[in-house]
Amino acid sequence: MQVAVISDIHSNLPALREVLNEIEGMKIFCCGDLVGYAAFPNEVIEVVKKKKIISILGNHDYAVITGDTSWFNPVAAAAVDWTRKEIKKENINFLNSLPKLYEGDFYMVHGSP
Repeated sequence: MQVAVISDIHSNLPALREVLNEIEGMKIFCCGDLVGYAAFPNEVIEVVKKKKIISILGNHDYAVITGDTSWFNPVAAAAVDWTRKEIKKENINFLNSLPKLYEGDFYMVHGSP
């Protein structure tokens, strides 16, 4: 079985669709940051759920859940604030369910502590 590892989608639905076309049929893992910056947080999360992409929590995902942007630059903070206004409650719940670490045949994390 082939495996694809993606990361930092940041709500960019068109880019996600292009990548998924290239990796069709592979088992897909995402290293976090499903949301942030681009305009499609709900749609990206719906695709991730539908495709059963194994995902972990990224720092932008965490910021959207908590609202804590104290360590973000102004552009990233504004993107988080916008996303928090647009994202559906069930998608916040999905983000909140993501683990910080994947442990299987390999380890997957978003960043270093």
